[in-house]
Amino acid sequence: MTDRTPRTLALVGDLVLIIVFPFLGAMNHEDAVSFESFTRTVVPFAFAWVVVGMVSGGLAIETLCSLRRTYVRVPPAWVAAGVVAIAMRISVFDRDFSPAFSIVAIAVMGGLIVGWRLVLAAVLRTR
Repeated sequence: MTDRTPRTLALVGDLVLIIVFPFLGAMNHEDAVSFESFTRTVVPFAFAWVVVGMVSGGLAIETLCSLRRTYVRVPPAWVAAGVVAIAMRISVFDRDFSPAFSIVAIAVMGGLIVGWRLVLAAVLRTR
């Protein structure tokens, strides 16, 4: 495995979960996902997570390979990314602030990403 492989694997997994979120929401609301609704959800969260993840150490190799560091660094980094993403939705995509959407999006995607990252850290740790 190259030095970049864990980071690439983490990012791909994170982005898959961010992409899946609008479909989970649509299923929960018995609605369809339009290109517009997909874009205004995925783009801000994906962009914010990549930027905040890199700046915060959430995508650092030492974080990816450590359960403790993952548990300590990823949740606050995700919350910060979520706040940035909500701000982007409001300013870039001209969406109204929705406290319910904000809480659910940050909590659900955060739970998925933290869970995935803990599994990844456990696997990488055993190699």
